[in-house]
Order: sequence, then structure tokens, then C-alpha cells
Amino acid sequence: MFIRLLEAAPNGFVILDGQGRVWMANARAESLFGIPRKTMIGTGFEMLLAVREKHRFGEVRKDFLTNPEQAERFRGMELAGLRKDRSEFPMEISLS
Repeated sequence: MFIRLLEAAPNGFVILDGQGRVWMANARAESLFGIPRKTMIGTGFEMLLAVREKHRFGEVRKDFLTNPEQAERFRGMELAGLRKDRSEFPMEISLS
């Protein structure tokens, strides 16, 4: 049921494991990034970010893992996503 809910969502969802690797992506995420989900799964989330965002995301992720009780401040962050064709687009992420 959870997977059906994510697939029906109008937003792209990429879910990471504890090491920051893509665990799941829905069809909308495939469309947004232009990358098949089976290619995304198992790779680091950084591959989906603009170069200038990789370090920032790494720091935020590390901060979140150190302070998960402060989850509210890790919601609604804006980052630049990177499509397969190397074009960028704005995206919003939340860590929980």
C-alpha cells in the first residue's frame, strides 16, 4: 500500500537508506531526473544533485544524523537537482 501511495503521488519521491544511498524512487522521480529508478537505486543521493550542492547536502545529512530530534529544521530545504541531461531544476527535500 505504501508503494502504491508513492507511485500515485504527483511529486517525485526519492527515499534514502541510512548511508545516503537511494533505496526507492517513484515514477515521478524517474521523470524529473530522466534516470531510470533501477539506475538510481543503490547509488548515493549526491549523484542527483548539482555539483555545488553535494557538499552542502553531505553536511546537512551529517547534522541530521547527529541531531535527529531536531527533524523540523531539516524539512523544506531547497537544493538544485541534476537531470541526466545535466540541466538543473529546483527541488525541495526533507530529512526525517
